[in-house]
Amino acid sequence: MKQYALLTMAWMLLVLPFGAFAAPSGIYLPIRVLESEAASLWLLEAEDAGFVTINLAFEHAGTAHVPPEKAGLPYLLAQLFGRATQEKNQQLFKEALQVRGIRLSASVTEDRFMIHLQTLSEELETALTLLKEALLNPLLSEDFLNQMKQEVLTGLHRAEAQPEWQAQQLLLQLLYGDHPYTWPQQGSKTTLATITGEDIQTFMTRHFIRPKLSVSVSGQVDAVTAQTLISHLVEGLPQAGDDAPQALPQATLSEAQTGQHEMNAPQSAIAFALPGVGYHHPDFFPLLVANHILGGGGFGSLLMDDIRERQGLVYSINSYLDISPAASLLRGSAGTRPESVPAVEESLRNMLTKLQQEGVDEAALRRAKTYMTNNYVLRFDSVRRMASMLSFMQLEGFAPDYPATRNEKIMAVTAAEVNRIFATYFTPQKLYFVSAGKKMAE
Repeated sequence: MKQYALLTMAWMLLVLPFGAFAAPSGIYLPIRVLESEAASLWLLEAEDAGFVTINLAFEHAGTAHVPPEKAGLPYLLAQLFGRATQEKNQQLFKEALQVRGIRLSASVTEDRFMIHLQTLSEELETALTLLKEALLNPLLSEDFLNQMKQEVLTGLHRAEAQPEWQAQQLLLQLLYGDHPYTWPQQGSKTTLATITGEDIQTFMTRHFIRPKLSVSVSGQVDAVTAQTLISHLVEGLPQAGDDAPQALPQATLSEAQTGQHEMNAPQSAIAFALPGVGYHHPDFFPLLVANHILGGGGFGSLLMDDIRERQGLVYSINSYLDISPAASLLRGSAGTRPESVPAVEESLRNMLTKLQQEGVDEAALRRAKTYMTNNYVLRFDSVRRMASMLSFMQLEGFAPDYPATRNEKIMAVTAAEVNRIFATYFTPQKLYFVSAGKKMAE
């Protein structure tokens, strides 16, 4: 057994990139917090990696930070970002990226606008020049906007035909009521039609400001170079103005509800939710373990074992923590036959009641913690995945040593704590449950 443990640790060290060290308690990453003109600059240097990954995130610049009549603006901006500039049309900008092996894209959540850049280390300066051009001088002509709007509408039309998408939209409406989190991220045909190039430029001027910018840099680049290049990148961004964007108010959850979106689909999609806690709440780690036991552990979870394997009611089922600045939830989803939806709801409620009343034993807790701590190491098997983790930690307020301490906190969770979580948070009366699909005759 001791020899097996040593071999396992040796294998983990082999898969980790340069600079990272796996210890039984977690992962040590040589993260440096650097001075910068941006709000935050983190660096994870990996010598001989051969490439550099840069993630930029603007706080309070997501899909919930526009008026409802302009819903979809940040998403539209994310789709057109890095496609063309005022100096280079789509073909020229695409060629400028591809000939140097540069990857540039953007994404958006309800609260943040994020830009992702990956480049060979020798092309870093050129890559950042192109990024700066895209950031400060995007192409916003009417013809180009109409083209991008059509792409968004095409994607939205496909999404609306999927029961999974409809179930999630209905769940958000029941959860948040009139909070901005319910505004459609992709917008609608009506709202997209009202968005102009001037609207997008105004949004960028107000939201793309230095005090709201966090930058994480990973790969083959030293601290001095990173600081110099990022300083040059952000020098064209404004400081905060009088109308600098602010955090959204905390979402007040409505009373637990059930609902159904009727549509002609061969399979029904289910979405459910319970109130949760944020990353820095004292109950976060016990809830993380409890969720793994419930539905976050794949085929080893209780939901998969009972509702899928034993009863055969679903094709798939899972649960996960969904934590945002304005709300924290435990969410889940499932796919099933339309006629099985009531039985799935009943089984889920029964499972929550059983956990609330009986909890789990030490053996189940030990299996969950062993899997969670061992699997965590595998998240650091490449510099690219480390870059994603670096950005996550930076944005969510974790300390740079979080990878080294996270597993200790998981292992410290006790059965008493997990069972208290089940009794407190896994309340059937607080369950939001919705489905999308054919309505079955009663």
